[in-house]
This record gives sequence, structure tokens and C-alpha cells, in this order.
Amino acid sequence: MKIYQVDSFTNEMFKGNPAGVCILENPINEALMQNIALEMDISETAFLYKEKDYYSIRFFAPESEVNLCGHATLASSHILYESGMIPESEEIIFQSNNSILKTKKKNGKILMNFPVLEIKERNDYNTFIDATGIEPLEMYDTNDHWTLVVLKNQFDLINIKPDLNKLIQNGLGDIVVTSLSEDKNYDYLLRCFAPAVGISEDPATGSAQCALAPYWNMKTGKKEFKALQASKRTGIFTINFLGDRVEILGNAITIFEINVLI
Repeated sequence: MKIYQVDSFTNEMFKGNPAGVCILENPINEALMQNIALEMDISETAFLYKEKDYYSIRFFAPESEVNLCGHATLASSHILYESGMIPESEEIIFQSNNSILKTKKKNGKILMNFPVLEIKERNDYNTFIDATGIEPLEMYDTNDHWTLVVLKNQFDLINIKPDLNKLIQNGLGDIVVTSLSEDKNYDYLLRCFAPAVGISEDPATGSAQCALAPYWNMKTGKKEFKALQASKRTGIFTINFLGDRVEILGNAITIFEINVLI
């Protein structure tokens, strides 16, 4: 069994978000996938195998499975194209636990087509204030695992240092924080913390754009965005809001490949 490690949403090694990619001939059991993801100890590891005209794909964080993962989908597409398993002229279709995900090559990058996440406003700001010391501007639940927290300014976003245990205790174990950008090169900034699935801070989060694009469209009326994830490794996103779908454009680079002796 071969596993690749790929840095997503970057064209520089050791930037963006590392993802594991395991391309299987046949399905393997959940316990083994979870143990491999724990051994990899990065945000997510994707497991995929061919089914007729699409790839079945599942995503595992170190401590649990997640339904939707942008950077691991980008990494998986990158390996399929780079290895020649899929010609660069062809679209790739993935079936995750609850979504159809599509990717294709565009101008040397990979364009992903993902479903929009629904957002519903919530008012329990004290749960966030207790864990961060910062008063949010708005808070929303999504129909995936993320809670979206809008901050009043870029300073709060860059300097936030949440108490991860309190986030979990307060029911905020997977949060996306966002603010408008003061840098004219970007429309908005974001950071993501997911201690509930074993990720202290996610460096570059594609799935977050599925909630951020509809939110910032609602606030600004814009449909095209450039976003920066202000983590230590950073991540850069080009996003196009299509209404019920989101297009996310990004680069990826292979770091290494290993053989698992199972």
C-alpha cells in the first residue's frame, strides 16, 4: 500500500496544508484507515479507489472521519494527474460520504467544484468569548461540522489564541474564524481550529470556503474572492461562488511517497 504526502493550496514545499493520499485497489476497513490517519498525524488522509466512472473517497483526521475535506481532495486529484492515472484533459469525479466532488485542471492549477454549506445564525457568543477573550461580530452553524465565527477586524483574527479545551467543552470543537482583509490582495482572511478531530489549527482549509463564499457573497454581493488563511504555513485560495456550488482553485506539490507494510 502506497501513501503520498502532498502540500495543498501552495506551490512551495512545506507551506499550505499537508494531506495524505492513499489510492487503493479495493476498500479497506474503517479501523485500518483510522489507524493509518493517526500514524500520519496530519490534518487529513484521503483513501480512494475507482468505482466505474468515479472515485469513492473518504477522509480521516487523526481522531475521526470527516465528511468533506478540500485540501485532501486537491491532493488526491494532484496525485491522480501527476502519476498519469488520469489524463490532465479529463475531469475527476469523487463520491464522498455525502457529496459529489469534481475537479479538473485549469491553467496549471486544479479547480475543485464543491457543494455550498448552509449557514444558520446563532447567538450564544459567550461560548466563543469564554474560549478566546474576543467578542465576535456574528456566529453561524453550518450543515457540516464547522461553526463560522465572524470577527470585527483583522487584528483579532491574526492574534487569536483560543483555549482548545474550552472550545471543545463549549461545543465549538470545529471553528472557522474570518474577517475582512486590510490587504488589497485579498478579500477576506480566515483561520481554522478543529481540536474535536485532533487538529489544533488547520493550515489551509478548502472546505471552509463552502461556508465562507456564501457568507461573504451575502455581505458584499461579490461572487469572486481571493482569500488568505493566516496560519503559520499559510494558504491561498481563489474562489468563485456559483449559488449552490463553490469553485476553489489551488496548487499542490508532492512531498514524498512511502510504502505501508501491511
